[in-house]
Amino acid sequence: MAQLPRSQRDLEIIISSTPEFPKPHIALEQYMTPPRIVAAITIWAFHWGDLYEMDVYDLCAGTGIFSRAALHLGARRVVSIEIDREALLTGREKIAKEEFANWFPVVADVLRFQGKKADTVLMNPPFGIQSKYRDVEFLKSALRLGKIVYSLHWYSEKNEHYLRNWVEKQGAVVTDSVVFEYELPRRFSFHKKNKKITQLVVLRIKT
Repeated sequence: MAQLPRSQRDLEIIISSTPEFPKPHIALEQYMTPPRIVAAITIWAFHWGDLYEMDVYDLCAGTGIFSRAALHLGARRVVSIEIDREALLTGREKIAKEEFANWFPVVADVLRFQGKKADTVLMNPPFGIQSKYRDVEFLKSALRLGKIVYSLHWYSEKNEHYLRNWVEKQGAVVTDSVVFEYELPRRFSFHKKNKKITQLVVLRIKT
């Protein structure tokens, strides 16, 4: 096992070398989660006792930035599930160099994936920009696959209220949430600005 990072900043530096999506797909709403936010979420999860020596799913894993963070924070086993083979292979080249024997990449559709329930799920799903409430479809899979779920969503008071109510209807509970400021970079042709400042909320859910 690699030596645990001494601080959130140390972890951010380590995972900042994670490669971007080689060919981001509009339909999949592929945006790289900033290392600053990933480090904050995973350190938070670490202090909750949800990562160290735990079995973890990284859903909608992309090139594996959440997976790398979990591995460096001492997860027992990390399974990265991503439908975009090229993105996952791009991340695999980086993680392979770190020689983690407990990392397992899986090319699969998160919505249809069947597997044993893990201790913890980390997920940055499509937010529903292209298809409304798309993130809730992925959240349903996350609740099925994890005992504890950390899931990112666009933030507004109304949306967080909706998500909390939806989670409760599934028989789960939001134990905590944190809001982050997010600088959305210009990625696709329909983006009119070089960057857009918005907010994201991460929900910690107990299933």
